[in-house]
Amino acid sequence: MLLDDDQTYICQQQARLFKYAVEHGANVYTFANDFLSCRFCERAIDVPYSVHQYDPIVYWVDHMAPECVIREEPADDFLSNEWIVAEWMGYMYRFLTYQTGKSSKEILAAVPPRLLARMSCSYGEQAYMFAAEEICERCGLTIRA
Repeated sequence: MLLDDDQTYICQQQARLFKYAVEHGANVYTFANDFLSCRFCERAIDVPYSVHQYDPIVYWVDHMAPECVIREEPADDFLSNEWIVAEWMGYMYRFLTYQTGKSSKEILAAVPPRLLARMSCSYGEQAYMFAAEEICERCGLTIRA
C-alpha cells in the first residue's frame, strides 16, 4: 500500500522525534517502548487525523510528558544511541501501522525495538516496503491490501 502525503509526513515526523530523542541522550529501545505505548501516541498519532500530528516535534515532547520523557541513558549496544538507526525506527514503526492497520502498541508488541534496530542496518531509508514485508513475515503481521 502506498502512503498518501499526510501519512508520509506523519512517518517523517515520528522519525524526527526518534532522532531528537537519541540526540538528547535517550536509549532508542527504551524510548520506542515508552513513546509507542503512551496515551499521546494513541490519541494523537495513531488516529487518522489530529492537529498534533502537524505540531513541531518539541510540542510532541511537551504533550508526551509526564508519561513519556526523554531522559539520558547509557547505550546498551552500538545501535541504541545512533541517530540514523533511531530515525529509521521511528519512520518504520509508523509505516508499519499504516501498512497493517494495527495500533502502535500492537506493532510494538509484535516487533521488538532491538529487532527493528538490527534490520535498519540491512535496509536503509529507500526500502521501507521491502523491510515492512520482511518484518511482517518474521513477526506474524499481515500487510493490508
